[in-house]
Amino acid sequence: MTSGGNPIPGTWSYNVSNSDVIGANFSPVNSLPPSSTIQVSIGGLLDYAGNTFTAANSQFTTAALPDFTTPAVSLDFPNVQTGVATNASFTYRYSEPMDPSSITPSGVYVYSYATNATVPVTYTLSSDLMSVTMTPTSP
Repeated sequence: MTSGGNPIPGTWSYNVSNSDVIGANFSPVNSLPPSSTIQVSIGGLLDYAGNTFTAANSQFTTAALPDFTTPAVSLDFPNVQTGVATNASFTYRYSEPMDPSSITPSGVYVYSYATNATVPVTYTLSSDLMSVTMTPTSP
């Protein structure tokens, strides 16, 4: 296994069935490099009779590093704002694109202290996933 022509250090283990090696597993010493093409080449193997296996090559690309930065959010109305129209929409703006499946009524909502309940809303996500607008379903 190589990345950019450089060998990837690791260890091999083998799957054995009835004293026959039926598979091999490679475990890299370190995590594979992010956003990198990994080349896998197998060649020079012999079976028990001394026959050479045909070489095989494959490659794959690793994912980017995980994002561990907590996104920031800003609102278009400050906390405890008064005089907001009863037909107002509310927009959250995020510092990075959000996973649309995380925009749920349990985490992104409008709360009415007058009724002590969340306000039913429709959600509209921006195409860049950097903001969500909540529009109440009724005034």
